[in-house]
Amino acid sequence: MSKKIEDELQNRFDDYVLLVQRLASREFDRIVKPYLDKNDFYLLVGNFTWTIVNPRGKGWGRSVDIDELPKKVAEALGTNVPGYSASDLGCFMNSYNPKNY
Repeated sequence: MSKKIEDELQNRFDDYVLLVQRLASREFDRIVKPYLDKNDFYLLVGNFTWTIVNPRGKGWGRSVDIDELPKKVAEALGTNVPGYSASDLGCFMNSYNPKNY
């Protein structure tokens, strides 16, 4: 493949990743953050996975299962991102700790 085509593909891929990150940020601010703040839950993100932690659970805390989340929160976190196998929109959000922790 020519260098010019490779560069164009990389640029378009970079634009796609930026779009996914903007959408993840928007959905976090609009849907996920208010839920985390209301419940004082953590969102931990890394290695193409995410988890919501209830710090008041046994031990350090317990993970909140996606089936326990309100529908809109589960959809915002669990939306499939085309082109990324086994990744969803939650994987593109940033970890978050409520203000009072």
